[in-house]
Amino acid sequence: MATTSLLTAQQRKTCQTQSNQPDPNGPRAKALLALDKGSTQQQAADESGLSIGQVRYCLRRFRTVALQLFDPATPSASKPVAKTVTPGKADAADSKPAKDTS
Repeated sequence: MATTSLLTAQQRKTCQTQSNQPDPNGPRAKALLALDKGSTQQQAADESGLSIGQVRYCLRRFRTVALQLFDPATPSASKPVAKTVTPGKADAADSKPAKDTS
C-alpha cells in the first residue's frame, strides 16, 4: 500500500521555515510537519504543543486554504466581527413567527 504525503516539497519547506515562528504559525507548522511524516493527530499535538482539537482545526484549515493558513490576512487569523443589534429591532431571521390565536 502506497503512502501519500500531506505536504508537497514546497509546502514542507515553507512549514519548516514557519515552524521557527511564534504562535500561532510555529505550532501549526510543527503539527503539519508531524502529520506529514505519518504521526497521528495525538502525536502531532504532543510534538507541536497544540491541543488535539487545534491540530484537527489546523489540518481541516490546511486542506481548505493550504499555506494561506499562515497568512495573517486570512479570515482564520482575524477576529470575527461582532454583529451590532439595535434594541427594539430584530432581523427577519432572528424574529419568530407570530402565533395564530384564532
